[in-house]
Amino acid sequence: MKRFTIVSVNKTAAGNYSGYSSMGERVHIYGKQYENAGSPTGTFYVTAEPVEYDETDDKDQPTGVKFVRLTARGVFANAAAYADAATADMALDIAVLAARKKIGLANKLDDAELSRLLAQSI
Repeated sequence: MKRFTIVSVNKTAAGNYSGYSSMGERVHIYGKQYENAGSPTGTFYVTAEPVEYDETDDKDQPTGVKFVRLTARGVFANAAAYADAATADMALDIAVLAARKKIGLANKLDDAELSRLLAQSI
């Protein structure tokens, strides 16, 4: 998955959005994703990856033809929202370590026992 800085966006006939990166790359953004991010205007950020789709006919039936489109997996209204999401797993790991350390200290574990406990949590 790759991060993109989106500098312009257009609504599609299907109710989704086409975002254009600062490097001119087009990213498909589902309407609900865009709305859930607060319908950002100006510069915003997405994580995206190529996704394979089935082409459909005018009756919305698959034609058997496949195509690949760069599709947003995450939409972030600003850099802070992206940074929060990008570091959420690490922040959770740190919080778990801190909680384990607190419990270990409250139970008067010695340094070796505490180190072993914390090493097991990573």
